[in-house]
Amino acid sequence: MAFLAGRMWGSNSDAATWLTALATALLTVIAAVQVIREVAHGRETKDAARHKLLPHAWLARRNCLAAADEAKQFGCREWLLRNVRSLDTVEERLVAVASLAAEVGGAEASAAHGALKTFLKAADIVVKGADERLGYSTEQMTTARDEAGLLYAEVAKQLEPITGSVGIAVGGRPGIAKGGA
Repeated sequence: MAFLAGRMWGSNSDAATWLTALATALLTVIAAVQVIREVAHGRETKDAARHKLLPHAWLARRNCLAAADEAKQFGCREWLLRNVRSLDTVEERLVAVASLAAEVGGAEASAAHGALKTFLKAADIVVKGADERLGYSTEQMTTARDEAGLLYAEVAKQLEPITGSVGIAVGGRPGIAKGGA
């Protein structure tokens, strides 16, 4: 047998070299397939997170657009009290958006982080404006409502990289498109 290998490969060392090269090539192919599978799995994971993220972002954006819209329709005290009651719901949605967007990464994560940060500023204004112990005047409550309303509109705008600028019906009216808040 060694004689045949010697005739085919030239010598035993040539046969070993060929077998080593063949094994190396085979291992390279196996490694490449594994890398391709890992990349595909990473994409699938990000796509799944993006699909989980979207409904939360749409709902949070709709809540913020509604709050911004209502700031123009309701009296300052009434608006502040209405929004104090809904803060937890919107906050929970935005925390979910930020958490899921972190899994997706990129522009979605940045947008979600910015939206949550802006919302927290608005929430602080709403809580302070609605706190009767602070004795805000009507003028101060009006300023608080107007500032918080603008911040809610900003939150909705910051969520657009995630939700797109699809129209969202607010208050029974047609959807508000990009920049319409």
